[in-house]
Amino acid sequence: MEMQAAFGLRVMESLQIEPEISDIGGGRLHVFRGTKGGKSRMVELDEDQVVREWQVDVLERAKVFAKKHPKRRLALAHLPLKNARNHYYYVLKKCGVSKLQLGVTSHGLRHSFAARKFEEKTGSRPPVESPANLLGGELGKELDDQTRLDISQELGHWRKSVTTAYLGSNQRMTRDAKARVKTALNVFEHNPEVKKALSQAGVVQAWLSGKSAMGAPLVVGEKMGLVVSIKAEDAPVRVIANLEKQLNLLVSRGVSLTVHFGEGQPDGCCSIQVDRPEQKTGELAI
Repeated sequence: MEMQAAFGLRVMESLQIEPEISDIGGGRLHVFRGTKGGKSRMVELDEDQVVREWQVDVLERAKVFAKKHPKRRLALAHLPLKNARNHYYYVLKKCGVSKLQLGVTSHGLRHSFAARKFEEKTGSRPPVESPANLLGGELGKELDDQTRLDISQELGHWRKSVTTAYLGSNQRMTRDAKARVKTALNVFEHNPEVKKALSQAGVVQAWLSGKSAMGAPLVVGEKMGLVVSIKAEDAPVRVIANLEKQLNLLVSRGVSLTVHFGEGQPDGCCSIQVDRPEQKTGELAI
């Protein structure tokens, strides 16, 4: 898993890689075994010094582990390759590595790698994390296209269109759409009563969702989409219901509330700046 997270490798590439040979120096990793279509590629180590040191550490430990295999690979030597892959997924399941339990998946590590590379090359988090990333100034088309092509090659795809699944679309918002997103953000970021309701409910993170996140116009009677993460392992149902009731009294258009229990930011959402929770959810007066 660390090889996937550090270098964006597929499972089969991680199992078949020979760390000693693939580390060609100069901050590059040559990936040539288990690749899709048999195409080899180079993966550049990150420019960030902290991340780079972590990548080097992962690679050095992989070299030590690979010595257990007669061919100096990371797969278990006593198992056929197919069985080694099945064993890998079995271990993940036993350890709770899933979207439902830990909020992370094996393939999701490639998504994290792509997002990290996108930010390194552009200075901006990818659009899939928040359409609001486009509000501070859109990426130039030339830079966006070249970045996606570079990341596509490091992932072993070779087509920049594939990166939409990892990074989201960088489709330009119209001026009207941007204005609608900003208006929606203001409702939750600058209304003192709304901010207080979120804080008292123990909301630690919040996002616009659906049409509200994309700046699409809402029809008559349609509510604003809001996703929240609450500071509690199991958010009490009555706390959530009370929060939604409060918000629907405070926000003229109304709010459709959803709770996010996973890690990270929900796909297609737009981040809202929220205050630190005032108190634990269990202390909220109902």
